[in-house]
Amino acid sequence: MIVRVLGAALLSLCATPIFAACAGVSLVDCTVTNSRKQLELCLDGGRLTYRFGRPGAPELELTRDLSEIAYTPWPGIGRTIWEDVEITNEGVTYAIHSWVERPLDTGETPRSGTGLIVLRGAQPLAELTCQGDAAADFSPIGEALIARGFCHAPEGWRPGRGGWLCE
Repeated sequence: MIVRVLGAALLSLCATPIFAACAGVSLVDCTVTNSRKQLELCLDGGRLTYRFGRPGAPELELTRDLSEIAYTPWPGIGRTIWEDVEITNEGVTYAIHSWVERPLDTGETPRSGTGLIVLRGAQPLAELTCQGDAAADFSPIGEALIARGFCHAPEGWRPGRGGWLCE
């Protein structure tokens, strides 16, 4: 009996999420292509947490208030629908992006993906993609920014008829 209880407890530990469970909305949770490293982006209220690294031991974890991030929603133009979130730490920017390319022909399968570009200033240090072709949805960030009255364009994003308007 004790062996079964200990075995069940050990199995439950092995089945826990790779990083600490996202208490809010999990925006990205993927394995990096050709790697065993994980990328996670979690929105919890007015805070965004970025985690990157090996399962069980993230190399980097950054938590920022929404006022400290840069968010670029899709501007509504073009074939590719994309969004970008940037978190900066000690002069290094971690830009997490997601995209869906709309097919030109009927029957063509849409392509999509999520990835990370690491920059020091304008100099790229690394470019990584998530395994598979799943696109992330960053719209909860935009909704949270609007709810808090934050703006990430010179004049500011505001809800308007037909979508977001920059006043």
